Parts: sequence; C-alpha cells; structure tokens
Amino acid sequence: MRSPTSLIACVLLAGASFTSTAWAYPTIAERQSVNSTEPIFQILASLPLKVGKDPATPSTCPASNNGPPAARNYAEHTYTTNQLKKAFLEGAKLAAAGKTVGANNYPHNYGRNPPMPFDCGASQMEFPIQLDAQVYDGGDIGGVPDRVLFEYSEGKEFLVKFCGVMRHGPPG
Repeated sequence: MRSPTSLIACVLLAGASFTSTAWAYPTIAERQSVNSTEPIFQILASLPLKVGKDPATPSTCPASNNGPPAARNYAEHTYTTNQLKKAFLEGAKLAAAGKTVGANNYPHNYGRNPPMPFDCGASQMEFPIQLDAQVYDGGDIGGVPDRVLFEYSEGKEFLVKFCGVMRHGPPG
C-alpha cells in the first residue's frame, strides 16, 4: 500500500505533466497571425537565399525633371556593379528572412506599373538604391529616387534574380 505522501507526489507529477501538455497548444493570438492579411513572405519562416543572377554591368538612371520642388529633380546617375549588388543582396536577404525596413516596407512587391523592359518574371520586388552608395536601412526615401528590381520565387529556398534598376518619375 502506498503512503499518503507518495500518492500526493504522484498526483502533483501527473498534474504537472498534464499542465505542460495543455500549454503546448497554440494560443488565439498565434492562430490569428496565420490568418492575417500580411504579404505571405512576411509570415513565412526564413528561407535559405539562393542568387540565380547577380548584376553583371553598371547601370545608368536617366535625369528626371519631376517639377517643383527642385529637390525632386535628379541628374543622370550611374551605379557600379558593386553598388547594384549591395542593394540587390540587402533587399533579397530581407525578403528571404521575411523582414522589411522603412515606412514603405522595403523590399515590397513591384506592381509592374509601368512594366519594365527587363528580362524578369511576374513576381518582382523593389528595394531602394541610394545615390551616396550606402545601403538603405529604413530612413526617409524622399531623396532616394532609384530602386533595384529583382525577380523572386519561393520553395525550399528563396531564389532571386537581378532584373535591373529604375528611377521613379513624377508623382501621380
């Protein structure tokens, strides 16, 4: 026959075991996040990044005359292959990790409007490339008119291909 002390110990151990199992189920908040309206790449776990095509040559963005204020007008600018690669890889790494930076949540999907003359698939993202050769880290994009554009596909890995660089035109 068991002693009262050993019976109490068994009951406590069984209760602790049951409690641990009960706490393993998802909470309401966790289930809601799966049903959110966030872009799918933001709720996926990080995927390994695979680069299918890097920038191979320098690219030039044409001068733009966006009208007043003069601060929105930009001279022609040529980006080196290394500058393009830095911006492209930063945007791709963030996307593969399901992260974004800045008020406009870069990188984000490019709506293909206007369509670009690049050899690029339907799933495209854009990420700012700065005139001062620094990598965009989420600050104000008011003085950052250019974007790198890349194609992406998701599977067991996050595959990216550099498409090109573009300059935003006048607002509206």
